[in-house]
Amino acid sequence: MQRWVVLAVLGSLALAACGGDDDELEQLLRERTGVFFHNQLIDDSGSGTEQADTTVDLIRGNNLSAPMIEGHPYSTTEQDGVGFKLDADSEKVLFDVNTSTATLVDDASFTLAAGANYTFLLSGKLAGAGEQAPRLKAFRQTPASVAPSQVRVRFIHALANDSSETVSVSVEGDTLVSALGYTGATAYFSGTPSLSGQLSAMVKVGNDASVLRTCSITTGNSYDVIIAHPAPDSTGIAVFCQKLAS
Repeated sequence: MQRWVVLAVLGSLALAACGGDDDELEQLLRERTGVFFHNQLIDDSGSGTEQADTTVDLIRGNNLSAPMIEGHPYSTTEQDGVGFKLDADSEKVLFDVNTSTATLVDDASFTLAAGANYTFLLSGKLAGAGEQAPRLKAFRQTPASVAPSQVRVRFIHALANDSSETVSVSVEGDTLVSALGYTGATAYFSGTPSLSGQLSAMVKVGNDASVLRTCSITTGNSYDVIIAHPAPDSTGIAVFCQKLAS
């Protein structure tokens, strides 16, 4: 019997604000938008300074003097969220990603919603070109009710060194995805982990043999599972679990 199943999540309806001139009150009542930033930028230069060279700032609205997130190293753990208020219920927002010496991503544009949370993913190679060039993507988090004994997950392919390969993932013997492209995300899947506090996934890159990778989870919650390299100077495979905001 298949124990892990895909879940369809209905989008929530947005209520239109009533007419009026009290923009300040509307702004005060508007919910904050949250960003959970994962830096999975790698550097294959062999410089010996890969950790420092891949440390970045995330900048919102070209505000170079006050980065939204400053000095963010390569991500290997769950990230804290940063919240801010939009000027409208839905707004196009520009983001840059800079190192101490260069702009890696310039004016990446995302339409964000007030009250929503997003997993932001920086991937690519520091000096990469084409599909391996540094890129920033935003994945809207869609939390849902999860049974106390279960966990709900989606997978994101962030293996820059394997950008030309698709990824397959199996959990508890169930194949959840068989051809996930680079920087792509799956649907959400729900199931009961066999080990308390741990998600165990068999990850297969292209035609390579599957490898077992784990990350810590707490049942009753939803997670983005980022398939990435374990360090900025590594070509190995790791999984990092990011709990979705409620």
